[in-house]
Amino acid sequence: MIIVVMLYACAFFSSNKYIVLDTATIPIIYFDFGDSSIDSTSAKTLISMVSFYKENQSLNLILRGYSDVDECEKSDTLLSYDRAVNVKKLFVKRGIEKKKITVKALGGNDPVTSGRSKEEKRKNRRVEIVFVD
Repeated sequence: MIIVVMLYACAFFSSNKYIVLDTATIPIIYFDFGDSSIDSTSAKTLISMVSFYKENQSLNLILRGYSDVDECEKSDTLLSYDRAVNVKKLFVKRGIEKKKITVKALGGNDPVTSGRSKEEKRKNRRVEIVFVD
């Protein structure tokens, strides 16, 4: 079972059962510094989310892209946008309708860590996927 990060409600899912209440954020996809490409581990996570979505097609998706404080200030919003768009492209390629997906580029806003160590900075370079009823 994957425990989903809570936003306004909670959601839990396993390979056999899905329970979704209102709005929920799923596992976060992380990126390398200055990069918007999706690695193979993240791709597997995203592909599993497509299966979840196909059983819950009434939901809409919001993809919120972020960057860390060290990524160029002028390009951090563009980079966060590119990250979210790459996730969207994977979802669309796997059968989710474009109109069901909203992309938001948030740059360095809303960091989840202070960003002092390399690992903390990595956690800020992310795309959050939100399912909305």
